[in-house]
Amino acid sequence: MKHVLLKSLPRPEQEYMIYVLIDPDTKEIQYVGQTIRGFKRIREHYSKGYLGSSRVNRFVKRLKKQNKIFDVEYLEYCDSFEKLFEAEQFYISYFKFIGIDLLNHNLQPLDLYIPRPLSVQTRLMISERTRLAMKQPDVYKNLIESHKGLPSSNKGNKYSKEIKIKISQGTENKIRYVEDDLGNIFRGSQVCADFWKLNRSGIQHVLKGRCEENYGRKFKYLDATDKEFDEKIKRVIKYGDY
Repeated sequence: MKHVLLKSLPRPEQEYMIYVLIDPDTKEIQYVGQTIRGFKRIREHYSKGYLGSSRVNRFVKRLKKQNKIFDVEYLEYCDSFEKLFEAEQFYISYFKFIGIDLLNHNLQPLDLYIPRPLSVQTRLMISERTRLAMKQPDVYKNLIESHKGLPSSNKGNKYSKEIKIKISQGTENKIRYVEDDLGNIFRGSQVCADFWKLNRSGIQHVLKGRCEENYGRKFKYLDATDKEFDEKIKRVIKYGDY
């Protein structure tokens, strides 16, 4: 059954791409993703859907119990890591802006939504999804609040700053300090992401050398052999310091 369902999904034209997973029953967009591995990444969403406890995995588990599979659409093809991450954040921000309850974690704030040229196919797809979303009263209410400049309601469970502090205290020896291009020192990449209001995965790709910067910021791991290491650690930024 699994192979039959996977064979029913369309194949992408290229490996570097932005895609969306769609609920087969409601036809609503559930998740925006990016990959450099083409259909292999789409296959993993289904074949590894029972692993982990993320929101998107729970979505896949529910479909599997019903012997169903998500629909997939390919929004954009890119030719570099930088363009991939920029495009992914654009679509996440846009769909959140129009009130779609995405399953993505660490959604970017609304002010990161920047207009960019779209293909005719993508414009038609977005138009149709928007039309379906606007039929839901809650979505319409969130959209009105967004236009007023008010933050939309929180999606999913989020840790309070107090809980984050406790978690960070319990993982002290596993943390790698991160330094940005302004000289700020952060206790881990997640603190850095929260401080700059960026997606942690984008920062991780800069740290691992996959791309040079993320939204104009450069990051690197603090070298323990640095002569100024002890001095820099004294001004480290932790949860609750901002």
